[in-house]
Amino acid sequence: MSPLNDEDLIKELAGRVEEKNRALFDLRMATRRLEEVNRRLVESEALKGRFLSNIRNEINNPLAAIIAMAGEISTGLARDPEESRTLAAAIQGEALHLDFQMRNIFCAAEIEAGEALPTIALVDLRALVAATTVSFATLAAAQGLALQTTWVEEPGCGPLFATDPTKIQLILANLLSNAIKFGIGGAGVQLSVHRVAGQVRLSVEDQGIGIDPPDHETIFERFRQLDAGVVKGYPGLGLGLSIVKALLELLGGTIAVESAAGRGSCFTAVIPETRDAGGLDVFAEAGNEFYFEP
Repeated sequence: MSPLNDEDLIKELAGRVEEKNRALFDLRMATRRLEEVNRRLVESEALKGRFLSNIRNEINNPLAAIIAMAGEISTGLARDPEESRTLAAAIQGEALHLDFQMRNIFCAAEIEAGEALPTIALVDLRALVAATTVSFATLAAAQGLALQTTWVEEPGCGPLFATDPTKIQLILANLLSNAIKFGIGGAGVQLSVHRVAGQVRLSVEDQGIGIDPPDHETIFERFRQLDAGVVKGYPGLGLGLSIVKALLELLGGTIAVESAAGRGSCFTAVIPETRDAGGLDVFAEAGNEFYFEP
């Protein structure tokens, strides 16, 4: 092997330096990716910890209220029929609110396990929307808000819509629940249903606290709540919008948000009709209702 001349030696050294620099760059990039993964894992664990703490409060508080109010009735502390009726209505409200939270928890678990598969039926959308909104109208009224619904149906739409009624109702229930929760101080909550051939668009608008644009993506993350301090200003588990987005993706739909801090929010879900529903003869009733009493 002949010795390298000066020019060849310089080229060889330069090549080795470049190769070393590439290896160092790849190592730095790999280190950064590992640091990002670790950061996300730490953040996820913290979010899950807050989520578990929220679950304890969201379940224990209504259960404690139910037990206490039921005790007043059973021990005779509620001395007249009117007081008993008031307590019974309050128990029903707490129990059904708890049921709503548990539905979200179970749905989130099914999504996590990959078991949240659509069950398609022919749905009377007007009946489903009416059954859901009447349930939330009482909750809105208790917060000093009016819940109004407008319906636009373009020509060519039949009376039935092929979709998963349970998932549609949970999507709508979570959007209404959030609008009422964060819309306090505004004039009310507006639900707009726009039906065209092949799809339906649900828009839920409030005039409440609003959301800063940089947080528009964050709010759809699991367990995420923007007011996640030690003392939260608003109840909830931080699951609702993540469930809405996941269920819409299962149905081939989309979710969009228009909002700014102090200017309210408008969430719009677009849901396509299931195209392979030809010959489907399964009909769905209005679905399970959500009732909230003051």
